[in-house]
Amino acid sequence: MKLIPRILAVLIMVTAITFSVQGEIVQKPFGGSPWTPFPGDFPLIPALPDTFSRYDTFVFKQHTGDFDYLKITGKFPHSRYFSFNLTDFIMGNAISAIADIEIEADPGHTNPFDPALSRDAIHRSFTLYLVKDGVTPPRGAINVMLLPPDVETLGFFTRVFRPDRGYNSLGGVDLPRIEALKADGSSAEIPEFGLDAQALLRMAPLFILNKELLEAHRVARQFAGDLVTFYQASCTNLFPNVHNKYLTSYLPEDYINKVAVITLTPPTTEDTYTGGPFVGNKDVRYWSVCMCGLGETRTSNCLADDQIRKNHDGTATVIIAPLYLKGAIEAKGFNFLRWGALYKPIMLYRQMLANDDFEGRIKDNVIPIDRVLAPEDQTQAYFDAHAAQNFMGEYAPAGRVFTILNFQRWLRKQ
Repeated sequence: MKLIPRILAVLIMVTAITFSVQGEIVQKPFGGSPWTPFPGDFPLIPALPDTFSRYDTFVFKQHTGDFDYLKITGKFPHSRYFSFNLTDFIMGNAISAIADIEIEADPGHTNPFDPALSRDAIHRSFTLYLVKDGVTPPRGAINVMLLPPDVETLGFFTRVFRPDRGYNSLGGVDLPRIEALKADGSSAEIPEFGLDAQALLRMAPLFILNKELLEAHRVARQFAGDLVTFYQASCTNLFPNVHNKYLTSYLPEDYINKVAVITLTPPTTEDTYTGGPFVGNKDVRYWSVCMCGLGETRTSNCLADDQIRKNHDGTATVIIAPLYLKGAIEAKGFNFLRWGALYKPIMLYRQMLANDDFEGRIKDNVIPIDRVLAPEDQTQAYFDAHAAQNFMGEYAPAGRVFTILNFQRWLRKQ
């Protein structure tokens, strides 16, 4: 069993190399692209990604080389969302982040994520600096992220969600250019960068057959029964996006002959996929539902918010079922997700950049359950008290698991 994480870590590494995408780095003594892509729709990508997203990471050892700061230059993509997240790459934890709307465009350029400006702007460049501890940022620098001195291996992530129709997964722009500089602005030696096979092997147990995640699923299933109940669970060590909040429902392992029916009131959101403008003042920037496996932390399939069909009363029903039932489900106007081949299946509900005034937001509203539950908390009362619908009302997804036969009877009545 111990060999499995190692084998999968190697597969992930090979996958990343296979999908290598060229980016530009000014000093590159090691050659190759500085960026490693993690496309959310590739089946082996771990850490529960959204299939309508793409992550690219520049992994570097900040105490190597001889530089004071890294200058990042690029263009805003044509997409629903874009950001930079700085993480402890070995532990998989977030350190800091900057969202698209928070990034100031270069002089004479436009930030297309500003609802007051054009999303179709031709001139859409930005400059951002990663500055070492104790170093004064360059004169006039506005977009600045500080490098924590106590973390050696850092992962600097770009994230693109829901690119506009007709654009590639990067939103139609190149990956940013990275330049190492000294405090006086002169060229400097770039730090060591790239994926480290040994680091990947050390990280594998965080994602593959993680004992804490497996135990969380086992405990939660004891109290689930046929109900589909959602909770806010910790995303520690899973490279969480600072701008996302998540709900999780723990689903039965013997799902092959079962169907889960989930209903929620959808939040209002931007609608940009077909090129529409940002409006602003929506409940969330983006939301989605995904089928994932806690055992391997991979995602089988998702529905993006603009794909969700609503019921006549404004709610939305998502049905997780075997593929052969898709036609019958969609003919009734419901939304279909397939189970997928998953170990310890969960449904993940994601909200991005929720408005603080939105009563159905996950952020700050839902009390999370602990990653590792104390024996005294492994009770029905604990799970009942932490159910998301206690805090979000109708905006929290909830539902029930049916046998195939009982589901078909239910569907005929709809």
